[in-house]
Amino acid sequence: MTVGITIKACTHCSINPIESARKIKLNRARAETSSLISGRARPGWECGKLVDYRFTLANERTFLAWIRTALAFMAGGIGIDQLATDLAPPQYRFFLVIVMSLTAAILAWYGYLRWTANENAISANLALSHPRILVWLSSGLVLCILATLMVMVAR
Repeated sequence: MTVGITIKACTHCSINPIESARKIKLNRARAETSSLISGRARPGWECGKLVDYRFTLANERTFLAWIRTALAFMAGGIGIDQLATDLAPPQYRFFLVIVMSLTAAILAWYGYLRWTANENAISANLALSHPRILVWLSSGLVLCILATLMVMVAR
C-alpha cells in the first residue's frame, strides 16, 4: 500500500511546490513562532519563501524609533511636571503633561501596530502603507509649541 502526499501550489509566490516542500518543512517551526509573536500567520514563511532578514531588521529599527519618540514625549511630560514649575500656570502645565503622556502612549501602541502590519506586508511581498499619523503628530507638535510660546511670552 502506497501513501501519496498531495502538495498544493502556493498562492503567495511562484515557487515550484515540489522544490519548496523541504523549505516548508524546515520553516514550519519558524512560521509558528512568528505567528505567536505577531498574532498572525506569515504567508511568506508558510509557503517556504524566506524573507530577507535586512527588511525585518529595518522594520525593527523603525519600531524602536517609534518607541524612542514615545519615550521622549513621556520624558518631556515628566520634565514639565517636575522641573518646569515656572513655565506656565498649573492648569496649563497639567493639560500639557496629560497631552504629552497620552501622545506617548498612542505612539507606542501605533508603533507596535505598524510593526506587525509591516512584518505581514513584508512576508507577503506587499507594498507598505504610509504612516498617516505623521500629519497629526506634526500638526499637534506645532500647535503645542505655538501655545507654549504664547503662554511664555504672555507671562
